[in-house]
Amino acid sequence: STQSTWIPQLLTCLIRSEGKVLLNLISTVARNYPQAVYFPIRTLYLILKNEQRERYKLIDNSMDYSGGNFEIDNMDKGSSDATSDSSQKLQATNSMWRCSRIMSLQREAYPALLSSLENIVESLIWFRENWYEDLARHLRKALINCYEAAYEQRRCIYDIQAPSQILSYISKLVSIYSSAQSASLLSSSVGDKMTAFSIDSTGFSKIKEQFVNDFDMKHLGSSRLHTLIQKLKKWINILDQKCNSLPKLFLLEEKCRFLSNFTNETAEVRLPGEYLLPKHSHYLVNIVRFLPRITTVYKHNSYAKRLVMRGNNGKLYSYLVMTDSVSESRRDERVLQFLRLINNLFGKRKETSRRYLSFSLPSVVALSPHMRLVEEDESSLSLFDIYRESCRNKTDPYSVVSKYHDKLVMHRSRGFEISDSTLKDVFVDLQAKDVPPTILRDWACRTYKTATEYWTFRKQFTAQISMLGFAEFVFHFNALPPSCIEISRNFGTISPLFYHFDVLGNGNLDGNRSVPFRLTPNIRQLITPTSVNGVVFANIIAIARCIVEPSYSVESLLRAIFRDEIVFWDKKHQDDVYTIINDEEDIDKSQLIHLVDSAKLIITRLHDIAEYSGAESKVSTLISAAENIDNLALMDPSWFPWL
Repeated sequence: STQSTWIPQLLTCLIRSEGKVLLNLISTVARNYPQAVYFPIRTLYLILKNEQRERYKLIDNSMDYSGGNFEIDNMDKGSSDATSDSSQKLQATNSMWRCSRIMSLQREAYPALLSSLENIVESLIWFRENWYEDLARHLRKALINCYEAAYEQRRCIYDIQAPSQILSYISKLVSIYSSAQSASLLSSSVGDKMTAFSIDSTGFSKIKEQFVNDFDMKHLGSSRLHTLIQKLKKWINILDQKCNSLPKLFLLEEKCRFLSNFTNETAEVRLPGEYLLPKHSHYLVNIVRFLPRITTVYKHNSYAKRLVMRGNNGKLYSYLVMTDSVSESRRDERVLQFLRLINNLFGKRKETSRRYLSFSLPSVVALSPHMRLVEEDESSLSLFDIYRESCRNKTDPYSVVSKYHDKLVMHRSRGFEISDSTLKDVFVDLQAKDVPPTILRDWACRTYKTATEYWTFRKQFTAQISMLGFAEFVFHFNALPPSCIEISRNFGTISPLFYHFDVLGNGNLDGNRSVPFRLTPNIRQLITPTSVNGVVFANIIAIARCIVEPSYSVESLLRAIFRDEIVFWDKKHQDDVYTIINDEEDIDKSQLIHLVDSAKLIITRLHDIAEYSGAESKVSTLISAAENIDNLALMDPSWFPWL
């Protein structure tokens, strides 16, 4: 049963040199766990096919390619990518042939199940974003990168030009939307299916003309970073208003007859994510039916469709049909896989079990390169939603970021240098006026009326903060913004959905952050200083000691997972993009060095935290650094170091 846990790593080996000798093994796993293998290998096949198509396109057009750090999801890529390629015939690589071979074996062994799975994916094309939602998501992504660039150049934000990668990203967006003749062409490759959202073509033409004109980089000063940020915020507000005016609820039977008529007699289809951890077959839950109501919700910085399933145990399971970029989605899923394996260690140790320490991890299943199902807790809301709720009278919750840069520019215009003390003064001033340290505590008091409910929530929230802080520092995860920190109102758990290894451009892990993890004034005020220096301190040491012994366990898991990350990084930074890449390439010397060095760095941090002699521990130093105002003032304002 442990074979199903390592399917992502087996598929990574399948497309490399060892794939030739592992083909029979993976075929056996595919026969034993058809649903667990089919969705990942189908997604991998489509990714390889898209990459091969792009290589042929680059060679045929002889155009310069600049990959950058951004991706624009092709809006015409649905599940039809798996079956048709009308533009040109592609020569299948060895990796594509192996994936196709395994899928063919599965179809021969389980024709009814595989047909049902394919019909489910085809039906979920209905749930893709309409063009308002898709464009708003891309503009939010561009705005986040603009804020990062503004933070790096915070001493002269009004004078600098936007980075070329951001300008190129927006230019691609403009070219895609300017070339479309109607809204239905932008929705998906399924023809007029998405026109059910009733987007009138007159409004589309008008907005398209305004959008192309506003982001025309030929205008004087349009490429300045400050100007670009203002335009992005303006258009995000416009698109949000359009999205909010659209219907938020529709019936499944009107759009997807297959899902509406699906029962457990159609096929024995497991719930998405049931095979992510090894379970006995008696504990696996099948889908009995799909509930008839589909709702549109705004979560994780994008609009998604909520699909609810009833299992054969009588419970309801809610999932979000989300659109994501290819590379970032796989990186998130690798971290979730690693944390699930770490959770198994917590259940076997006394100190972590008695404290109820475990990561709250949603099930995530990729259905295609740009679409995945994400398990959802309907009671959850993000930390940024709590802040937005507290400032309802303000038109823009991000105004605090603009004020941060305005204060620095004003200070600079008076002829003063921007020093660390200046940043601290700005931080304290904005905390007093815009983001007081009692926002999170006041929300908890309003939400949990009784003392018992409030105490129980705070206890669980404190344990979760301890775990996320430990993981973020030791495993070198990226710093999540408040919009990506989902807090469950029912259980007090925090879902780390968008964590990934923070790998720099040179392949090394980033270990020079101003604060080791999020322990902001609002969080400290909620869990109290006593809990910070007591419960959080003890929890982090207990987690570290649990993972350290036996030492070989976590290091083995880490190298297996992190190998995929290094392979992805190396593929992303390849120099010659015109060459049809040899898909049987083995891991080279530089990749191996990065892998070993990164694992050693993480293990070293882990041992440093686990050591505890009397009152001396590195954990107390980390906590002091995380809550130090001098360090918080050095953080990016879009990270909201006040919240």
